[in-house]
Amino acid sequence: MLQKEDPYMARKRNPTTDQDIIYAQRRSDEGYHRFLLERRVFTLPLILPSLPRLPYVELFDVQDCCNKATAIYWADYRQKQACNPTYFTMLIKALNVIYPQWFLVDGHHTDIEYGRFVAKFIRLQDAEIRQQTVAGVLKVHQELCERVITPDPPIETIEYQHWTRYSKFYFNIDIKNRIYYRLRPLFQALVIYVEDIEHRCHELPVKLIRTGFTDSLSAPIDFNDIKSGILSQNEDGTIVTVLLQTAIKFVMALDERERKALPRKIDEEGQEVMRVRRLSIMRERIKTPYNGPELTGPPSSWVDTSKFETVVVPFSHNSEVHARIMRGELPGTHPETY
Repeated sequence: MLQKEDPYMARKRNPTTDQDIIYAQRRSDEGYHRFLLERRVFTLPLILPSLPRLPYVELFDVQDCCNKATAIYWADYRQKQACNPTYFTMLIKALNVIYPQWFLVDGHHTDIEYGRFVAKFIRLQDAEIRQQTVAGVLKVHQELCERVITPDPPIETIEYQHWTRYSKFYFNIDIKNRIYYRLRPLFQALVIYVEDIEHRCHELPVKLIRTGFTDSLSAPIDFNDIKSGILSQNEDGTIVTVLLQTAIKFVMALDERERKALPRKIDEEGQEVMRVRRLSIMRERIKTPYNGPELTGPPSSWVDTSKFETVVVPFSHNSEVHARIMRGELPGTHPETY
């Protein structure tokens, strides 16, 4: 899915009506959501060893595992990266494929609050270059989930005395809204493992792995729903190999199933907190403040897309570069490597 220009950009840059202001605020929030994801994936990636025991995991990574549907573990590819520098950007390329797939299901109505996304990217890297195993991935994931459930130190014990009205982050941790970050049961029950990166992201085979965790799920995870897309599987059917986009589609469907089957009151409270905050920001704009009626419901429901001819994925520098490469607009680059 290539990045498209926003045909309604003028509404964002120079909003003149209340509806323009709502749209501008939403596009800004969506862009920031994507920026934070790219920062986690490329600039501040979570790198964990598969042996022996998990080291200390920073609290911002602990919180970033929350409100994700699954984890994507990437096998150690340093040796391949030394031979082919394009592997250095493998994770950001994958994000450029996954993000539009996730966003366009609901468009501007996508829930982007409190770090929500389909997956947490995690690189596996041991002291010595070695091939990780599925057993190692499962061990790492179990220990990581334990760290998220019982962080050290507990996030609520962190004190920051210099709050302003809009500040909430301290060392990349959302302390003020910490109660709205929760480890999802689906995250504990299902992971994606990228063992072989010798493919373009659109053709990348990955392993979908059931971890054995079943607590708090509304129903068992059944791979029969993607039977036609399964390339291979193990004997007991707990691991299947599919293309990356098939895996993401499957996880997204499960995530939606769980949200509908087991709605949480705390999520509704979090949306109300964000509604008040977003509305306050719009009313206090310096040039063109929002003077319309009180907006109800979550901010994801405020943009009326019924008159839109197209819905555009949030823009980023990386996504623009990716789109230009795929269109053959950048000399010296090769779309076939993407």
